[in-house]
Amino acid sequence: MSFSGDEAARRGDSRRNAALLQRWAAILPSLTRSASSPESLPAYSFSPQDAHGASAVSLSNRGATPAAGPLYLYDPSVGRQLIVSRVEVPAAKISGCR
Repeated sequence: MSFSGDEAARRGDSRRNAALLQRWAAILPSLTRSASSPESLPAYSFSPQDAHGASAVSLSNRGATPAAGPLYLYDPSVGRQLIVSRVEVPAAKISGCR
């Protein structure tokens, strides 16, 4: 942080990540993990025990080239499958969304 009170971008990112990690650390143990369908990009979804809790998706691409395609997910809050028509994951990358 500078004398004028401006926070450096890297510190801001670190503080945001720490806050997210703290909140997700409390939620993750209660979530149920399931793999994506075979026609989907490689992903795991993390669903709550009840239909209205927080959920998350983790995508991975350990390959040498970018991966792109549809992502099929089940949303328990509406009781149906959701399709994200095009998701791109860079090569050798693990991404998450919530």
